[in-house]
Amino acid sequence: MFSVVLLCQSVKSVVTFCRICEISAVFSKPLYSVRKHAMNQHTPPETRNAQTPAAAPPAPAQESRRVLPSWLYEAVLVAILLLGLYLRTTGLAWDGEQHLHPDERFLTMVSSAIEPVHSLQEYFDTAHSSLNPANRGFGFYVYGTLPLFLVRAASDLLHKTGYGQIHLVGRTLSALADLLLVFLVYVLAARLFDRRVGVLAAAFSALTVTEIQQSHFFTVDNFFNLFTFLSLLLTVEIIRKPRRRPLARDTWLFVAFGVAYGAAMASKISAAPVALLLPIAALVRLARFDAETQRRQTPWLFGLLALGGGIALLTFRIFQPYAFSGPGFISGINPQWLDNLRSLKAQASGSADFPPAMQWARRPLWFAGQNLTLWGMGLPLGLSAWAGFLWLGWRLARKHADAAVALLWGWTALYFAWQSSLWNPTMRYLLPVYPGLAIMAAWLWVELCDRLPRRRWLPAAGVAAALALTAAWAFAFVNIYHRPHTRIAATDWILEHLPAPVTLPIHTADGSVMPQLLPVPHRGDPQQPPLPDLIAGQPFTLTFRARASGTLPEIRFYRLAALSPDTVMPLTLTLTLNTAARSEPLA
Repeated sequence: MFSVVLLCQSVKSVVTFCRICEISAVFSKPLYSVRKHAMNQHTPPETRNAQTPAAAPPAPAQESRRVLPSWLYEAVLVAILLLGLYLRTTGLAWDGEQHLHPDERFLTMVSSAIEPVHSLQEYFDTAHSSLNPANRGFGFYVYGTLPLFLVRAASDLLHKTGYGQIHLVGRTLSALADLLLVFLVYVLAARLFDRRVGVLAAAFSALTVTEIQQSHFFTVDNFFNLFTFLSLLLTVEIIRKPRRRPLARDTWLFVAFGVAYGAAMASKISAAPVALLLPIAALVRLARFDAETQRRQTPWLFGLLALGGGIALLTFRIFQPYAFSGPGFISGINPQWLDNLRSLKAQASGSADFPPAMQWARRPLWFAGQNLTLWGMGLPLGLSAWAGFLWLGWRLARKHADAAVALLWGWTALYFAWQSSLWNPTMRYLLPVYPGLAIMAAWLWVELCDRLPRRRWLPAAGVAAALALTAAWAFAFVNIYHRPHTRIAATDWILEHLPAPVTLPIHTADGSVMPQLLPVPHRGDPQQPPLPDLIAGQPFTLTFRARASGTLPEIRFYRLAALSPDTVMPLTLTLTLNTAARSEPLA
């Protein structure tokens, strides 16, 4: 019950974010005014006033060629979001209820085992809460609990809390979280550059294969990536505010960052470096003031940083409650949680003899980037992203840097370098890098169009090819969700073609033969044959569920052998079929 309340509070936070993004301002600004606003942020007031009236406005012909109706951008964005929704939700039941993803299988077991609490006191009581995985037999739980609580709350509302149901709810919420990320990519790109970059970046993000793949898993990664990018967007908004605007007027941005960062930490502890973004953004704002204003604003700066940090800690305390000892709200860190993190670090660093970690031995430093470029994005988008990344970095280094753009570039570079240098640089660990790269790829093509006005068809053809090939890669990838998983298909083939110790050839009504393979219990002694003995006068029972309805004219034994040549004798078997519910024989 309390989980439902938490879910409602999360929905309120999403609604509040509409104000944070100032979406209406993005949608209402024409293209040239967005660029002019970004340019004027770094132009001294005296220089702006010195501009001649003739040089200020763009030429009428040029303006009519570059400005498109507002509704067109909105319509294209809606189409992109619908496409992204399809790619992320098609074939969600891809594994035929076999739970083949190990992390997802663990989260499915945990989320189906925990139960809602009925009071705040019970919620924060770490030792007794029914929402605590450790109290349900899962002591080694190292994931964030916010995604777990959201999925459980939604499953309770939908009455789909069983082991064979709740993972589909989790996959759906994971897909929706990534779809919201696609929208935020548009918002940030449009705020930093213009709507053309925003729409193109959203399209690239919607077609990114790694994001599509992770949306088909009930894991914490998409939730973590959403809140991480939201934190980045909020710090960009802090930097972009007007030069002379007092910090106190943007208190809500610091509060919102605390909520987003706390939610990211409550989704995955890897969000810890996000904390650096807020002081960087605040110091950039402070540096724009004159000396006297800096002196007056410095106390506000430290106060707002403390407020943002306190809100982040409060959010983490609420949504990751069992990282603390309890039972009260104010308590110390849970020692078991810290021990779990230490064990996880040993497994992930290669220090522990952990079989899944063996695959990362002797991997080159560029292994993560290679996988991201070739498979995570595909070559057309991957090469565009890295070209845009290098060109934008070169421009930021040589010219007067836009601090907001530099923050996006620096965050993408540092997080990529950090994750690439780890022992286990898996592709999903680089998820926070993908949104920034999608924006830089979009910026590359739009910038080329603007720089080549007489040959605009060249970059236009290039971006069309990049989009088409990235879309082809995305649709080719989602085709794997429209056919049986290879492990399931291989198992079906084995069941139909390879004999078992006991095989029942069931003849169905349509004339086909469905082989029913019956396993027999293993003897357990390596010194003896694995199959059990058939001893005269003792019943030998096998329990099975028929794969099909039909007749059974024979029963096949794959191998019958005497224990020794001296014991060879004729064997007569009497077979009886019974249902599990009744003792009367069927045959």
